[in-house]
Amino acid sequence: MTTATYSTTYGPFDSHPGNIQNPPSKSSCEFKGPNSMSGRLQVPFVPTPEPVVKRMLTLARVKPGELVYDLGAGDGRILAAAVKDFDAKAIGIELHESRCEAIAKRIERERLGNSAGVIQADFFNVNLSRADVVTLYLLSAVNSMIKPKLERELKPGARVVSHDFPVHGWVPVYVEKVRDRHLNCHTVYLYQVPGSVKHQPTSIPRAVSSMTRWRGF
Repeated sequence: MTTATYSTTYGPFDSHPGNIQNPPSKSSCEFKGPNSMSGRLQVPFVPTPEPVVKRMLTLARVKPGELVYDLGAGDGRILAAAVKDFDAKAIGIELHESRCEAIAKRIERERLGNSAGVIQADFFNVNLSRADVVTLYLLSAVNSMIKPKLERELKPGARVVSHDFPVHGWVPVYVEKVRDRHLNCHTVYLYQVPGSVKHQPTSIPRAVSSMTRWRGF
């Protein structure tokens, strides 16, 4: 028997995530059948400690105006830090409905709406080609599964920074041990897409862009 997963999605945005196009008043559901990655493997939610968040973004050299994608955005803390501490723009992709709603409320509460937004979706189904930086706190198996997508979609010079779990098969530019406020040790892996990689910009797939709620810039 096949187990299906569903994600609530809300209103479209165009190929540039900063432009909102009249989100509808009613939400809809996208059926994710047996080919959905999220249906195969669930990633537990464990918040990245704030000192580690800041160090991840610092090592990635996030610049003002750059676009950060956080895959599995949790409570939105990476989005908030990217906007407030680095003057960047940030998109969180979160499949879990209640966490997605919590991130949307955080964006509103902290007045980040001009620079941050959240998509409720399976991140395997969201185009990442506009990302300057991608942040990960996933399992090693998930990193291996998403590696071909990152290689295919990320532009030359884009950085990938992973908390605790390396991307097997990639050679990190830098690895650093970071201690949190409780003196627990965390490992941060920084990767960069080489400039020699051929990149062909693509728009967000229609099936995804037409089934997405955009909360933010």
